[in-house]
Amino acid sequence: MMKRGSLLVLVALMVTFGLAFAPVAHAKAINKIVIGHAATLSGKYAKAGEQATGGVQAIVDWVNTVYGGVTVNGRKVPLEYRKYDCESKKESVTSLLERLITIDKVNFTLAPYTSGLTLAGAPIAEKYGMLYMDHGGASDKIFRQGFEYIVQTIGPGSKYQAGTLDMIKKIDPSAKRVALAFEDSEFARSVMDGTEAYAKKLGFDVIFKRTYPKGVTDLTPLLSDLKAAKAEIVLGGGHFQDGQLFTRQMADLGINVKALSLVVAVTLPAFYDALKEDAEGVMGPSHWDYGVTFSKEGAK
Repeated sequence: MMKRGSLLVLVALMVTFGLAFAPVAHAKAINKIVIGHAATLSGKYAKAGEQATGGVQAIVDWVNTVYGGVTVNGRKVPLEYRKYDCESKKESVTSLLERLITIDKVNFTLAPYTSGLTLAGAPIAEKYGMLYMDHGGASDKIFRQGFEYIVQTIGPGSKYQAGTLDMIKKIDPSAKRVALAFEDSEFARSVMDGTEAYAKKLGFDVIFKRTYPKGVTDLTPLLSDLKAAKAEIVLGGGHFQDGQLFTRQMADLGINVKALSLVVAVTLPAFYDALKEDAEGVMGPSHWDYGVTFSKEGAK
């Protein structure tokens, strides 16, 4: 599960990386670095949007208060965070990015949450040659379009469940029967396909593979079939609402497995707040962890 403070580390990296481009984007002397964001503050992705914008604002306040801003061309300039609510809609993402770049004159932009919305905004960034930092869109498709100005700070969707499978294989080599049940979205399909390929590579048996529609309100038919398949390991999900529904209805149907790992939903505090005991033992992939150590040798 992604820890709350991890987003601050993520945003710090985005700010640091983005500043290197600021003098190039605006050749004349600048008095501040403006970060533009078409954020998901309302609509179906509001939960993740709240986390993202909270993290960005926290790091901006920290840099300005503790360091007096950032050093650009030998002098200190403050950071400014300018965000608009895209309402979790693709058409709003494109219009707001146009506004941030052409009217607000931001120095670089942050993509919205989800792969679909990130993809919607990418052509606008390309059009204006604007750095576009992707913090919440993990579909492999994003980087197969030839875009030159988008930079991803998280792992690709196809690798999301690789660590989970590695862990299960090490802890319980006898567990072999894997069920895959993912939302029918760009991001989740990327995770499912990558997970299936890696599971087979490790010697697992993928005995169930299904998708469910966005906005689903009842997963009972799918989960009943999953239960009948007698899976030992269940990997699935898509976003917050469906992940919460998935977990609750698995509990309602009495589906007990050796491992349950869902993408996205489990990393949000609201997941446990809503499910309480039913959330216990549910795993989710993480990109950052305080316990991870780094060495040049290990990176090689």
